[in-house]
Amino acid sequence: KETLFLWDLDDMFVTTRRLWERKKPKHLRRPVKPVGTSLIVAKETNEARIRAQKEAEAKELGESLIVQHAATPQLVRHALERDFVSTVACWNLELDWRGKGTITRSQFLAMMYRCGICGNLQKLWDDFTQNRGDEASMSFMDLDPDAQAFLNECRGELLKKYKTLTQAWHEGIDPGHLEIVDLKDFADACKDALPLLKDDKVNTLFHYLMARHGQRSIRKENWRILLTGLPPSERPSAWGQGDDDDPHLNTVFREQEETRLIDTLDGFKRMLKAKYGSFFAAWKHALDREHNGYVMKQDFCLTCRRLGVKEVASIWREFLESTDKKNLITLEVLDTETAECWAELYRLLWKASVGDTLAAPASSAAPAAPVLEVNEAPQDEVPKDDGASPSPLPDDPGATNPVPANPGPENELQRSVTTVTTPEKTPNLKEGWRRAFDPRNIRRVERPRFFEGCKKLGYSKDPGRLFDLLRPERYREYLVYEDLVTDLNPNKFAVKANVKDTYLPMKYVATEEEVSLR
Repeated sequence: KETLFLWDLDDMFVTTRRLWERKKPKHLRRPVKPVGTSLIVAKETNEARIRAQKEAEAKELGESLIVQHAATPQLVRHALERDFVSTVACWNLELDWRGKGTITRSQFLAMMYRCGICGNLQKLWDDFTQNRGDEASMSFMDLDPDAQAFLNECRGELLKKYKTLTQAWHEGIDPGHLEIVDLKDFADACKDALPLLKDDKVNTLFHYLMARHGQRSIRKENWRILLTGLPPSERPSAWGQGDDDDPHLNTVFREQEETRLIDTLDGFKRMLKAKYGSFFAAWKHALDREHNGYVMKQDFCLTCRRLGVKEVASIWREFLESTDKKNLITLEVLDTETAECWAELYRLLWKASVGDTLAAPASSAAPAAPVLEVNEAPQDEVPKDDGASPSPLPDDPGATNPVPANPGPENELQRSVTTVTTPEKTPNLKEGWRRAFDPRNIRRVERPRFFEGCKKLGYSKDPGRLFDLLRPERYREYLVYEDLVTDLNPNKFAVKANVKDTYLPMKYVATEEEVSLR
């Protein structure tokens, strides 16, 4: 030690004090406390103060870096917890889903781009790997050392008591073999399986075992999270094997692996539907990101790379076999049923926006009456026809009610009456959606209201099937207008009349009826 404290000499001083007190008469002696009673308390208090001061300085430094928009390890951990419940879930399900124990620099950078973290990513990689270089690999201990230490502590206690994690699950966590454990049952089981674990730490462990946001219970496959940090060679012995325990029998990890080993068109479509809920949402959010109505090969390759699909050439060839176009695909090529149902709904909404298929509200049931603008024109200001000035053009507003060239006495008190007619209403997809499905401006359209709107529009196919084809999430029971198109103008009025405020997910060849509406 570079510094000598008083409590380091505690034993010597207490012994000397006792000898000194013994020399005094009994009625003058003062009691001497045991060794370190007061000094150890002072030592612990001082260490706690120094530790709190260091933590406060580190927190202040981290917050200042976050305010400066600097990429820090703390910011990365917050981003991973925001998108993947916890850093443990992100590591096991996304980064190290193969179970190798380490990741490379390219995998780390891909995850940073996915989480929206920009800046000096090279410095961020050096901070995590402690300047070991670009060729070095990152372990979970580098990513989140606190979480790794906590998992190591829990795993060590369980292996010491139950020998394997499988035995710990069946005897300690799920003795009733229900195959599903919620937080309350997990906390009760930890009182016997992990008696030294405090209540807040029990909640932390349960949080680390969750694989997604909103999860309320865990299963045996989530229990494998405790293997995080172990070398691949030691994992089988720590987990333990039985008749129903295969090291590769992990539903979560197997699904993650299947989504990355896609080499057929059917597998690619299954992945799109599982990830985006429907082909319509996958086309809008993943494939046709530029809203052109078609996808070229270059854009398709970028999308596949972003989704983790490697066999791009074979999937692209299977797409082109179902179409006569050589270098692009459309929504009809991706799913014919979705394209046909959306085309019919689009045409019906287009008609409803001008009141062809739906009864318009009372305020707009009939066009507004012409507005008469009365202007008294003095006789000396009336232009005379001298043959030099040309007649007004058809686009000239004055051509509607021209002023007589030679006013006579009978027209001396005549007033010029200009009729101002309201412009014809332009068809608008948003207006059709509002009239058919959302007349009360609730925004959310549940399944029953969607059925009623389809009935008003005269939709010829199954409304329930259309609802399933359009919704962006598998278990969502409502639709909004933004699920169909990208709305650039959330207002109820057009900001600029000559600028389109909607991006359609596909383009159409207008029919004669649509041309007449336009």
